[in-house]
Amino acid sequence: VLSKKSIYQSLPWISLWSETIRTPQGNVVENYHQLRLPSFAVITAWTLDQKLILERQYRHGARRVVWALPTGTILDGESPSQNARRELLEETGYRAGRLRLLGSFITDGVRGGAKAYFFEARDCRLRAKADSGDLEETQIVLVSRQEALKMTKDGRLATVSSALGFTLSCIS
Repeated sequence: VLSKKSIYQSLPWISLWSETIRTPQGNVVENYHQLRLPSFAVITAWTLDQKLILERQYRHGARRVVWALPTGTILDGESPSQNARRELLEETGYRAGRLRLLGSFITDGVRGGAKAYFFEARDCRLRAKADSGDLEETQIVLVSRQEALKMTKDGRLATVSSALGFTLSCIS
């Protein structure tokens, strides 16, 4: 990075800047835009009877009601696994019996974006009333693996992070 110019910031939610960079081949590229969003966790959660826990909620980024896995922004001082446990309980009322990391990925290899951590929660039990504090009311629905596969294929499981989280759980 030869130079960096801030374009927009609304911390901790978004930061956008432009860089002048030198590539490994020695080329200089100006106005290479970079985007930083907060890291987040996506939780593929299964009940004791092997039902997938989904949320049905209006998501403004999608501009519609979507089916999605529990997902949450990782707070300062919070580990990804702490976030996954907290978000699962807050958003769904379920507590994970077992939690394991399935992988972590950068959301956009060109512009940056966020780092997404994908977890699988097993042996989940209902322990509290869901209260995510989101803008819209969330409906918690339990579905079979087969129904979730159909939902992924036909686009009802609408976000890339939810589709990837479910797929990683299925292949792990």
